[in-house]
Amino acid sequence: MPKGAIDATGVGWFDVVGCEAGGPVARMTTLFRADLDHAVPAPPAELLVKIGTFGNPLYFKLGGLKLFGDLMEPILRHRGIESIRRLLDWGCGCGRVTAHFLMEPVIAEVFGCDVDREAVQWCSDHLKPGKFSRIAPRPPTPYEGSIFDVAVGISVFTHLARDVQNAWLAEMARIIAPGGLFLASTHGEFAARFAFPETFTELLRDGIFSDIYDRWIDGIVPDGYYPDVYQTREYTVREWSKHFEIVEYVERGAGNHQDLVVMRRRA
Repeated sequence: MPKGAIDATGVGWFDVVGCEAGGPVARMTTLFRADLDHAVPAPPAELLVKIGTFGNPLYFKLGGLKLFGDLMEPILRHRGIESIRRLLDWGCGCGRVTAHFLMEPVIAEVFGCDVDREAVQWCSDHLKPGKFSRIAPRPPTPYEGSIFDVAVGISVFTHLARDVQNAWLAEMARIIAPGGLFLASTHGEFAARFAFPETFTELLRDGIFSDIYDRWIDGIVPDGYYPDVYQTREYTVREWSKHFEIVEYVERGAGNHQDLVVMRRRA
């Protein structure tokens, strides 16, 4: 979707620019939908809390739209949307981003998967005609090989330790078609600096840090499975390129906080 003024569809882009001393110092771009409030259903608060939206349905909807726009821009740069027959939202949760892909009429089939059985059931009940599946914390998935043209994973690798990342990268390479795209976010150096301003350099000395465990989804995954993970760009490019061609690395490219890695499955 080209950037420009909001047209008759009620869909457009906003650029928010922060200025200091007469010049720009920060910028955030996000999509706008006039029909957002009724176009996207709101999950119950207990599901919203699990994905870090603090039970706030407006934050859920606006955040999902922002992330959808962050994903669509590189998808359109590297692959026309008209060529996408099947798209997978890996780690879809309660459909924060999936809901927006389902509103794209050009994409024939939209799939979502997650470890959270309740979230998957809510998506199946409320996000038609999406196709949703519960998956285990470790691969494999139930999908056939080379079935997806595009897969996305927002805030998933940010909670997977090194060995689990490698296992899931191999699985995604199996289910994405040759030439297909995989877009995934990480906690990069910006996020590490934000979380640990005094110690982030030392914490990332080995390229990846995963020693703090998150308790957002206790009872859904095994104990010790779900750490907060931070990793350098150098580590990510070196390790992930063993599975995919890295075609773009966008610092703060997902929600202006996480880095976005755009990958292509080799033929």
